[in-house]
Amino acid sequence: MNDVGQNNRASEPKTYSYICETAGGRALDPSTPWEELVNLWIDQPQAMLDNPILALKSLNEGKSLHGLLPDVCRLSLYTYLIHRKDTKVLESYITEAQRLEDCEDFLEWQSMGKWSLLGRLLSRKPALVEDYVAALASDPSKNVRKKAAEKLPASHLVPFLKDSSFDVGKGVIKNLSNHRITLGSLWQNPDSDHPNAERFIKKPNEVVGDVLAIARKLQHNPHLCIRALNLAQDYAQDDMFEYACEHEKHWFFVSFAQCRD
Repeated sequence: MNDVGQNNRASEPKTYSYICETAGGRALDPSTPWEELVNLWIDQPQAMLDNPILALKSLNEGKSLHGLLPDVCRLSLYTYLIHRKDTKVLESYITEAQRLEDCEDFLEWQSMGKWSLLGRLLSRKPALVEDYVAALASDPSKNVRKKAAEKLPASHLVPFLKDSSFDVGKGVIKNLSNHRITLGSLWQNPDSDHPNAERFIKKPNEVVGDVLAIARKLQHNPHLCIRALNLAQDYAQDDMFEYACEHEKHWFFVSFAQCRD
């Protein structure tokens, strides 16, 4: 072997060692401890796809890939795959049913309970919250977008207002109505103390403000039926009726009356 070849061979272990010592290299190295890997993968989601340890661990433990990943790590992968628009890989790793948590009640999401999914994301990686919401709003599945529109806090619904799907628009309205119902007496007196207030990130007056901000934006929705349904809800305010009287036509009020029946 010539000197050049020998020099290259001699440098290989050092090069491999250097790569593995970097964060990127350790995220790809199957021998990196699992607890360290899942932390590295939050910022390096492609490494989850490239590191064979994830598939191997799934086979050895008999768990789904989704079940092995902590939620922050899983949602980092989800937002990455949505951005990459790789629907086939997305469905392989995170099915439609796994993109939102079903186990939490609406109140936990609405007021962003500190132990809810969004609360955990905020404490661990705040920037991921907006990325996650944006990913849900651009998910290829209309069912996922509708479900997200029905469940996310009102403060995170703006991206869904651009959706051309009538069902997603109805999902936003259902969400706002659920906010109104869940708040109960706090809707009229939002400055009162929220039961177990220490559990939540959002205060009642902030939640009410978020709901009304989205409701007023819905007045500009291109679907007449969405605009009428929005105005027919109990959360509608006097200024919204005044706006409709000034800007809407006859057929809007026909649809509005049908929604109220």
